[in-house]
Amino acid sequence: MSKPAEVSRTKPFNGEREGAERAHVEAMAAHCTLCGAPAAVALRVFVQRADLRTDHLAALSINSAHMGKLPVRKDREGRLWVRVSQTWACRACQPLAERAAARAPSYAYVDIDRGPDPDRFVASVG
Repeated sequence: MSKPAEVSRTKPFNGEREGAERAHVEAMAAHCTLCGAPAAVALRVFVQRADLRTDHLAALSINSAHMGKLPVRKDREGRLWVRVSQTWACRACQPLAERAAARAPSYAYVDIDRGPDPDRFVASVG
């Protein structure tokens, strides 16, 4: 029988500097909307539930991949935010995607998930 690979508890991601970022990209399992490369950044646009009209809500629920349920996030004040858009970008297309997301309307909330910073040390739990 072969011996299972040992997991290093002192060096996360086997001491690789880019290991945490690579794990984030693999966990995202998406491709860049612009060029098709593996995605490293996720951009999501949310609008308050109170700001959406009923015809917009109906269109969102019909087009939703969640079987008619709206993707909703609740903030600390208890307000409901509905996700109206989601896209992905690779590291090369990230500046262009972030500039486009900055042009969102003032009533929208843009969530940018960049993942772990490759310059920071990521400690593993163990």
